[in-house]
Amino acid sequence: MYFQCTRGEVIRMESDATKRAEASFVELLKCSTTLEGQELSDGTLLIGKLPARPDGIFQDAYLHEIYAPLGSSDIGALERTIGRTLPKPLADFYMSANGLSIFCGSLSIRGFRPNMSRADAARHPTSLSYGNKVEIPIGQDESERIVFGFYADGDGYEVSILPDQGDVVVLTPRRSTEPLKLWDSLSAFLKEEIQRMTKEFVKREGVCDPLNVLPVPVTVPGSLSGRP
Repeated sequence: MYFQCTRGEVIRMESDATKRAEASFVELLKCSTTLEGQELSDGTLLIGKLPARPDGIFQDAYLHEIYAPLGSSDIGALERTIGRTLPKPLADFYMSANGLSIFCGSLSIRGFRPNMSRADAARHPTSLSYGNKVEIPIGQDESERIVFGFYADGDGYEVSILPDQGDVVVLTPRRSTEPLKLWDSLSAFLKEEIQRMTKEFVKREGVCDPLNVLPVPVTVPGSLSGRP
């Protein structure tokens, strides 16, 4: 099933703070572009079909991919993958989307990947095992945080939720626990970042692909935001 936001709908979302505050993260992403999208048979949303590059790479690429929601049994399998119980905000998120990749992979949220084969034609997120069972941040106390997100800018940055601190969300350099930015909640993180990245995407006049990702939300040496 195909869908597409009109320019008017995009402008209304950009200009109406109340509408943005009430919108779900899916609605915000759908109205971040006027490019065509489609819903796959499993419920995965592909938003913003990108024009083909002259060099032929990144064919069939989309601005955003929101993976099909998980059921309760899949949530259990995801928890077994990392050996941890998911905090409620993160479990609730996975009931609405099994992770995502937005703005050409600038930000991704990892999830449950039942099949690690590259030959699998279905679209799946990067496994939540990364950052929690493999490639664990140096000095991480396993009980302290669950690493669930990743920014592709620079050398990479990770996003974690801190269950023992009221489910605060924290941005750190890749494989580090040094805090760079905090959000009060997962919901606040998603909405703030989608709105920030949408503005950056518009400022770039729609130039975005996996080789030209958007910057992290802080000025860090080596990141796009930290370059002169």
